[in-house]
Parts: sequence; structure tokens; C-alpha cells
Amino acid sequence: MDTCKFLTATALVAVLSIPTIANAAIISVDYQSADDNLITRDTSSGLDWLDLTETNNMSYNMVLSQLGSGGLFEEFRYASSIEAIELWANFGVDLAPDTTRSLDFIDPGIFMATSYLGNLFNGVYSTEYLYGLYGITGTLREPSTNRHDIVGAYVRTSEISAYKNSLWGPVPDDDGYRMYAGSYLVRVSPVPIPASIWLFTTGLISLVSFARRKTNA
Repeated sequence: MDTCKFLTATALVAVLSIPTIANAAIISVDYQSADDNLITRDTSSGLDWLDLTETNNMSYNMVLSQLGSGGLFEEFRYASSIEAIELWANFGVDLAPDTTRSLDFIDPGIFMATSYLGNLFNGVYSTEYLYGLYGITGTLREPSTNRHDIVGAYVRTSEISAYKNSLWGPVPDDDGYRMYAGSYLVRVSPVPIPASIWLFTTGLISLVSFARRKTNA
């Protein structure tokens, strides 16, 4: 193998071996204005989550009508229950069992989730609930009545953490869950190439070009 081909192959292998995301993380990102922090970016799934406060008090159909071109949430879609459960898992909260569980401690993962997505329970039940939230997903639980899954968790002042992922969501015009629930809306997050990869790739390309010129000389 000549020098030029060797360097080209080396560059390709090196670039492909560099991870695009060194460490998975959950971070706050601005949405419509500087420092609004209305987007929660999960780098492990590659999804941006709109804060549930933005859709609080809106029924499934109300939100659905605002998806698509020209809508308030045109760049988003409804997340599935699986995606929402995985997001909670990345906060350290296990919603996988299809039951409601109570634990005699305040789960720090729920606090973290509400600090990112919005503390909906505290706004409604401020004297009894410390923090918590539910969100409507795009997964139908009972198609005949258009009921969707609601998943989430909360902590009460009695220091009991409750987890739910099987609660049937409201019918389109039912206000029953709107006060302490929003909608899980997601979009694919942009994945910028780190500057270090650009610098490394540029250097290798320059080296390959130099080798070609030397070979042709």
C-alpha cells in the first residue's frame, strides 16, 4: 500500500472510531428565547423534549391540532410511552412496571425530572405535594374512547414517592388530568460534530494532500 492510500485509510478509521457523543447527558436548551430553558435534550436518545409546562392544561386533541405546519408545536411530535419511560429512566426513576408503587423516601430522580420538565404537581397541590408531573403520551391505551397513556411520578409531603405509567389519559375534552399533566412532545435534536473532530479530520486531510503532492512530484 502506498503512502497516500495508507494515510487515507488511517484517516477514515480514526474518524469512524471517534464517538460523536463522549458522554450521554441530559441538558437544558433554549427554545424560543435566550435563557428560557424550555427544551430538555437527552443526548443518549438524541431527542429534545419540550417542557410539560408548555402544554399544561391542554387536552390531547388540543395539542394534536397544533402539531404540523403552522402550529404552535410544528417541529414536534407526540412521544410514545416507551420513549417517556426511557427518559424517566435516564433521570434515575424506574417507571417500567405497569403498576403504582410507593416508597418511603423522597426520590431525587423525581426532583431532577421536575426541575427540567416542570413541577406541575406543586403548582396545583402546593400544600401536599412537593414536586411531580404527569404527561400524556401518543400511545393509545383504550382506542375506542381515545384514551392515551399518562406516565409520571410525584412526591408528597408524607415522603412517599408514587410512580405511574398505566394511568389512562383523558378523553379529548376531559379536564380531569389537565391541571397536573402536560404532553410529552419530542423532536430529533441536532447533533453537532465536535470541534476536535473537525480539527483532527482537517489535519489528516492536509497530511493526505501533502503526501499526494510529494508522490506526484
